[in-house]
Amino acid sequence: MPLVKDLSYREMPSSETANADYHEFLSLGKLIAKITNHQQTVFRCRSVGVLSNQGLVYTLADIDDRATAIRVSLRYMKASAPYSGKPYIAQIFGFAHWFCDTPILYAINIKEVQPPLAKKLCYTMEWIVNTHKLISQERRERRKDE
Repeated sequence: MPLVKDLSYREMPSSETANADYHEFLSLGKLIAKITNHQQTVFRCRSVGVLSNQGLVYTLADIDDRATAIRVSLRYMKASAPYSGKPYIAQIFGFAHWFCDTPILYAINIKEVQPPLAKKLCYTMEWIVNTHKLISQERRERRKDE
């Protein structure tokens, strides 16, 4: 029996939960660009990167391009951050904000991720985000035509 994809969930009306309640997945480059362009807003986000610390300063660098990095604050962590003397790949849930001429990611939750899974996670989340943006754009165009 062939596998049949059920895509009916795409046509379901959105829930009553506001979009601001979700952590938006952004690659590190897009996250820094969004923080820079929207300096007055605070938004929830999640990203995957290489978390490292020098003393008490934590930074999250891009997996592919280590030159792209953002400062991470652990001020709002509910549990202690996994400490390691060497950098490790992590998925960070939190909120982003522009503070003192610097983009900062305030971490709420940090999950350590294995390197092969991190790459797959990045590609999969990018694909999902892009697919749903296309679907939303098609819906808006259909509404304009009606």
